[in-house]
Amino acid sequence: MQDIDNSALIGYPIFLTIALISATITITFLYINIENLHRNLDIREVEEQLSLIVSKAETMDIYDSNNTIQTLNINLPDTLYIAVLGGIPSDTGEPIISNETCNQYYYIMKDGTIKIYHSKVSFTFGESNKDVILTPGRHTITLKLYEKNGRSYVTVYRKQ
Repeated sequence: MQDIDNSALIGYPIFLTIALISATITITFLYINIENLHRNLDIREVEEQLSLIVSKAETMDIYDSNNTIQTLNINLPDTLYIAVLGGIPSDTGEPIISNETCNQYYYIMKDGTIKIYHSKVSFTFGESNKDVILTPGRHTITLKLYEKNGRSYVTVYRKQ
């Protein structure tokens, strides 16, 4: 009878174990990178939407009667916690909205990312200060330019 060499059978489980560990590590890295990519895309979307609002507000001209009201439709992703026009965040998480902070805007993502920006325009709110506080979802925003004491302001009216 012929002797059978079983050495290949002994190495096969080791090969499978190494292959499974390598595949698991690769899939884990892909998942982490996809999560980061998704997070970065959501942050980019928030920044683009806020930039659209701010750029429209900054280009409004008080001397042009056709350019004193702008209406925008925006869509903010679900990963956004809050975006505020004309305010800064406080220690408690509530926005500080005042004359001193009216040319600031910021957003907070649900993962804790906070970005604060400065604009050339001063924001005020329309019916209530909730108009300058944006949450995830679709919004119709109306910007109305007016002048008070030699300073231009943009009032924000929001419909969700």
